[in-house]
Amino acid sequence: VLAMAWLQEDLEDETSTTQPTTTKSKKPRKSDFWMNLKACFSSQALGSVITATLLFSWVNRATSYASMGSYYEDMYGMEPHHRGYIQSYQQVLGFIIQSSLIGPLLSFMGGEQKAVCWSALLLALATFLELHRSMVIFLAVLSPAIAVSTTMMNVSLRSLLTRVAPEDSIFSVFAALDVLQN
Repeated sequence: VLAMAWLQEDLEDETSTTQPTTTKSKKPRKSDFWMNLKACFSSQALGSVITATLLFSWVNRATSYASMGSYYEDMYGMEPHHRGYIQSYQQVLGFIIQSSLIGPLLSFMGGEQKAVCWSALLLALATFLELHRSMVIFLAVLSPAIAVSTTMMNVSLRSLLTRVAPEDSIFSVFAALDVLQN
């Protein structure tokens, strides 16, 4: 409901105006991945954005204790069934940031490159403050800070990626990046 209310509808219903095309689906070959991977490092700028995106993704997954099942129980002495409330709160924060704050924050920070730097600093600060172990600080400061920083880094890195990737191989770059991140 919130997505329908806040997000603009960009596309008209095009299904009635376009004719369906039938094409044979081709089975992916092993060489397709290597060609996609080669496209990721076709320039120094693209390679650096790919590397930064991969580093952020891997470090974020490796160090995100919030995604582990017993994090809240160990850190704050919560009951397991209360964890869902906090995860819902974090998801709502992420949605609000993605739907309404990304544009103004990017403008305020001066572009994607600066947004990545500031977001990394904010994430490091939030991780340091996490040692305080106060539930009030976690809910009021850390959850919003983590939501803002991770959302800004994801969006900024993807935006930089689309800016530096060659138009003819952008889908190959995203395909290879998704495989590498997983």
